[in-house]
Amino acid sequence: MYNLILFLYLRDRVALYHAVGILAISGYLFCQENMISLLFGFPGLSAHDNFVIGAYFNASAFIMYIHFSRYFLATAHYCPKHDRLLALFEGVFVLVFGLTILYHLGWLGPWYRYVSNLGALFLLLSMISVSASALYEKIPTAPYFVLPNLILVGFGLIFLGQPGFLNVFDAGYFGQLSLKIGLVCHTALFSVALAARISTLLVGIQKERLENETNKRLRLEEIQRLIYQKNRDLFHKVKKRTYELQQSNEELNATLQMIKEHKNEIEKQNRDIKASITYAQRIQTAVLPSQRQVQSFFPNSFVLFRPRDHVSGDFYWIAAKGFKRLIIAADCTGHGIPGALMAMIGDTLLKQIINIHQVYSPECVLQELHRYLVRSLNQTESNIRDGMELAVCLIDDQKRKLYFAGARRPLVYIQNQQMFIIRGDRREIGGINHGDSRNYQRHVIDLSVPTSFYIFSDGYQDQMGGPRNKKFMSRQLHSVLMQIHNLPMPEQQRMLEDTLQNWMNDTQQPQIDDVLLIGVRI
Repeated sequence: MYNLILFLYLRDRVALYHAVGILAISGYLFCQENMISLLFGFPGLSAHDNFVIGAYFNASAFIMYIHFSRYFLATAHYCPKHDRLLALFEGVFVLVFGLTILYHLGWLGPWYRYVSNLGALFLLLSMISVSASALYEKIPTAPYFVLPNLILVGFGLIFLGQPGFLNVFDAGYFGQLSLKIGLVCHTALFSVALAARISTLLVGIQKERLENETNKRLRLEEIQRLIYQKNRDLFHKVKKRTYELQQSNEELNATLQMIKEHKNEIEKQNRDIKASITYAQRIQTAVLPSQRQVQSFFPNSFVLFRPRDHVSGDFYWIAAKGFKRLIIAADCTGHGIPGALMAMIGDTLLKQIINIHQVYSPECVLQELHRYLVRSLNQTESNIRDGMELAVCLIDDQKRKLYFAGARRPLVYIQNQQMFIIRGDRREIGGINHGDSRNYQRHVIDLSVPTSFYIFSDGYQDQMGGPRNKKFMSRQLHSVLMQIHNLPMPEQQRMLEDTLQNWMNDTQQPQIDDVLLIGVRI
């Protein structure tokens, strides 16, 4: 009862195992004295039934004894080898408990008693080793365990050696009382041991509680000190930071005022630049041949002219004299304002060469233009590398011939549903390779059959876009021209513009260069 109260009060499983073990031993002793029938009201129990009930109590007592020993000594923590040994014996007595059921049913012979007694003998001998190991490992509860355990083992061995059990020796009446004496001593000493253990636990709990309270108080004091220190540091930091922010705010206001003034100045400059660019655009538009002029010289034609910026480094040029008509597509170095300046230079030089000096042959136009440009930009003595790429076409309506010369620009023409490509010379006008003299080859095309021809800058074919963000490329441009060459010229221009715009829209690419493409049908 005392152990059960300890368990209910402290929730200590060791007390529970000890209490259940005492109850099982008591039941076994009652069976030994043939008092079980009187205790539970089962009169007339046979000796066999009385023995079997005692065997149940005996196996249960050993199981609780082993369980109690493992938890009391905490063998799983301090000596795992002996813990596994005790677990093995615990399994053995669970097996003995099961064999008792078979013995009760009459399925086992007299050797059952020897198995049970030998198991008890080996367990008691093993407990001597466990006690020695507990002392060696200096388990805190070992002193409380060893003495009661050795007394029980000693008296238990005397009891097992008596006739009726292992039949090793006969100690007479003392041998019959040895188990009871050992159990009484074991129970009494372990009750004292449990009380001492619980007292130690309570003292430890109280000590731990005091230590926890002390630690909490010290931590609280440390936290309060840190809070005070942090608040003081924070106050100084805030004060310092406030002053710095005030200084920064004053500097920021001054900077904002300066930025505002610069912004206004930049906006004014931007407006002036835009106005200048717009004016330059009007000048370039006025210099370039109008759509009406192009149609008057080449009735069946189109000019796709699309500057990247407001003004363009690409330009086109037309002239006519008698039965001869001249059309030129030019691509100057750069785009925007620099390209437009080069285009103005090119337009001026072409007027001087063709209109004043009456040079109409395409190869001669290129040769003279190169000579004039090198001298105009002083390229023989300076590092200026700007130049031009041109395609020059002369149509002689009397001879029904087309004369072509190109400086890094091709001529594409289609006759009888077949495309032909004449690539210009691989020498630009001006540029890196300076020198007054440069020769270009003239090509002659027969116009006795209907002919469509195209000259252009590299802006169309170099435009990035498409599903894989690649260049349009000249091969694809040639394919488009072949597909549309039979259409009316305005329709061709519209389809070329749509194709270019769709190509850029696929990957949202901006226009990267000026675009010039001229188509003429003869």
